[in-house]
Amino acid sequence: MINSGIYSTKNIDLNLLIYVESLTLSCAFLCFKLLIIMILLLIKAFG
Repeated sequence: MINSGIYSTKNIDLNLLIYVESLTLSCAFLCFKLLIIMILLLIKAFG
């Protein structure tokens, strides 16, 4: 019973870690895309 409780909390922590990591990655990817778009727009505007 105690072991299964520890396992489930470990599992939840792992899931949370994966969730947070994927969220961070997607946010970073979005920011990167926005940055590229901004740079392209600047090049178009001043090029």
